[in-house]
Amino acid sequence: MTKHLWEVEHPYYCNLSNYRTKGDEGGYEYSSFEEFLKEWDDADMDYHLLFRWDWKVYDEGSDELHMFWMLQRRGDYQYCTVKVNKEDEDKVKEFLQPRWEYMKTLWEPFI
Repeated sequence: MTKHLWEVEHPYYCNLSNYRTKGDEGGYEYSSFEEFLKEWDDADMDYHLLFRWDWKVYDEGSDELHMFWMLQRRGDYQYCTVKVNKEDEDKVKEFLQPRWEYMKTLWEPFI
């Protein structure tokens, strides 16, 4: 049985801040998954390597998807906070799946 994205508890955590910058630099917030996709759906996976995601459930109806990126060409860390709801799960999976496939190519021959 496959877990829902919000049922996954990844080990440890990734910080919603960037140690090398001040304040909120390096972080982006989106009020919906659709708003997020307008900016990130066609982001180049070489330049914007998604290395982690966490679906956080805070209160009913106020879920957040946290995504963590490495801008490989610049050696820069960024993160996004996106307001999501459980109905967004299929769209989120559709976005994450090709990035997972790309990540596996970086770990060849282990996968």
